[in-house]
Amino acid sequence: MSQIKRCAGQCGFALLEVMAFAAVLMLGSGFVYTQNAALWRNYHKEQVRFVAQLLASDLRQLQQQSLFRVNAITKDLRTNQAQNGYYLTEKGVATSAIRFADYACDEVYFASYIARVGFSQNGAPSSNGFYRLRHKQLTGFGYQVDVQPITGRVLVYEIQ
Repeated sequence: MSQIKRCAGQCGFALLEVMAFAAVLMLGSGFVYTQNAALWRNYHKEQVRFVAQLLASDLRQLQQQSLFRVNAITKDLRTNQAQNGYYLTEKGVATSAIRFADYACDEVYFASYIARVGFSQNGAPSSNGFYRLRHKQLTGFGYQVDVQPITGRVLVYEIQ
C-alpha cells in the first residue's frame, strides 16, 4: 500500500511567499520587455537605414549610367507610392521596380520625396531635392537621401 502523507499543520505557500515570487516574476518580465523593445527599435532603424542606402545606391548607379548615354536624360528614378517603393525607368518605361516589401521592409515609407529625379549627360541632376524615409513603428526618426544640385552628390544621413 502506498502511504499518503497528510498535512497536519502547515501545507502550501504563505501569502508573503507567493507575493515575493510574483514580484520577482514581474521584475524579470519587465526587464525582458524593455530589452525586447530596444531590440525591435534597433531592428526598425536598420530597416530604414537599409532602404535609404538602397535608394542612394540606385541614384548613384543612375548617375554613373547617365555619364555614358548619348541622350540628355534617358534614365530616372520615380517613386511608387501605390506599392511603397520606387522604380527605375529608361526613356519613360519602367525597367525595374523596387518594393520595400521585397526586402522585408514593408513598414518603411516615403515621408516626403520628389516625384522624379534624372541625371543629364554630365552627371548633374535634372531636379535636386530629397527623399525622407521613415518607419511606421518609429516616431521622430528617419533617414534622408539628398540629391545635391549641380554636383549631383547623393548624401544619406539620419534625421530626428
